[in-house]
Amino acid sequence: MDSRTLTVLAILVGGVAAWFYYGSGRPVSGNARFNNGMDYSARDLHILQTDEQGHLVMRAGAQGLQHFSSHDRIEITAPNSVWYQPGKPDTRFSADHAISVDDYAVVTLTGHVTVIQVPGSTASGLTFDTEQLTGYPDKNIIQTAQPVKVQGLQGNFLAKHGLNANLAQGVYRFNDIQARYLPSTSP
Repeated sequence: MDSRTLTVLAILVGGVAAWFYYGSGRPVSGNARFNNGMDYSARDLHILQTDEQGHLVMRAGAQGLQHFSSHDRIEITAPNSVWYQPGKPDTRFSADHAISVDDYAVVTLTGHVTVIQVPGSTASGLTFDTEQLTGYPDKNIIQTAQPVKVQGLQGNFLAKHGLNANLAQGVYRFNDIQARYLPSTSP
């Protein structure tokens, strides 16, 4: 897993929030204080990112977004994204919920957090599953105390007590690992 997943979530949250807030042209109504500080929301979000030549780099979406100004908090329902390498899907990401606080200093994904490196891509079909993952985009760090299951074409392992990873350095520390290796059956 690389920093692109965490980055896309921050871009998704920030882009949609900025677009909706600044593009609406409407001041926040007095009713915001009766909605626990929620000043706007959006449904059925779809975002595309292309490179300078117009090739698809990322496609992202979510079922819903809510912004709470009084808590500097954004909540996203069912965030998902697909990253592309030379026009072909490379990495897929999904979760049930995402919460960003403190101007994206902390992003927490919860419920069926899954990252899939598509078979034939750079990572040969790795799948990463956990129930909760917290990221610090400014520091390029992700961590969880929840079990993490990593599956590949030649085996899988379970980190019973989570992981700590520095994505910038490529250092992953999985805690209390149980592994299963499936050797190749080719002659």
